[in-house]
Amino acid sequence: MKRKYSYSKETEEKALHLFEKGCNIKDIASLLKLTKSTARLLILRNGKLPVPRYLQIREINFNPFNQNTQESEYWLGYFIADGSITNKKYGVAIHCKTDPKHLQKYGKFIGKTKTSINNTKCLSITFNNEDVHSYLKSIGISTKKSKYLDLRIPLTKHMLRGIFDGDGSISQGIPKITIGSENFAKQIQMFLDQNGIESIYYIKDKNKYPCYDLRIKGDYRFLFYKFLYEDAIIYLERKKNNYRSALKKFKVKNIGLIAGILPYIAEEISSQD
Repeated sequence: MKRKYSYSKETEEKALHLFEKGCNIKDIASLLKLTKSTARLLILRNGKLPVPRYLQIREINFNPFNQNTQESEYWLGYFIADGSITNKKYGVAIHCKTDPKHLQKYGKFIGKTKTSINNTKCLSITFNNEDVHSYLKSIGISTKKSKYLDLRIPLTKHMLRGIFDGDGSISQGIPKITIGSENFAKQIQMFLDQNGIESIYYIKDKNKYPCYDLRIKGDYRFLFYKFLYEDAIIYLERKKNNYRSALKKFKVKNIGLIAGILPYIAEEISSQD
């Protein structure tokens, strides 16, 4: 028997609006008092949800992560944060819970615009490529990268921006990156120090699943912002806007530290993407 779905045009428009804002199917269903099946149907009807996994084009013919371009470095960083590899069929996937439009940019970059959906919670783009899989393993990315990542290539600011977009956040005005590997936390801290940005990291959930919060110190958050976004051609707009809003509220304590970048910062915090 064919299942029937009951909803109004207004409900459909609200569901689409919530999806465009980044809500997942479960949240949309809860907010609009729908079943998850109905919420999913409303999005599917408008061509917004990814097609089923079996309809994907699952191969690409180049390595998107070693092209020596800003975009390539950025997506490698984003992959370090939100990607995974599997030994089965040399799978390479990037996952995204709240920013479907940003994931579509990645799809366009690799020439693969179709995405899949996993349990109505997480969007992903997956392909199978032995050479790409081998390359990622060669630079330190394993199937257990979250805990054991020790990157074997130099970090770049574009890679760091991708990592920040995947694993970073603004907490009480403080930019931070949450990392599962202490070795990688130390690598990022050293890279920041080499670029004149001071940071500190703390262990959290020590007794259960330890991870590390790397936080930017004080006025260095202005330097970090400029380091991430100056001349950047790709970034997560939502996260940049959150960062910019936090800078507007932060009171500078050491004007001498940021004197040289004040014109840039003043222009940035007065603008809007």
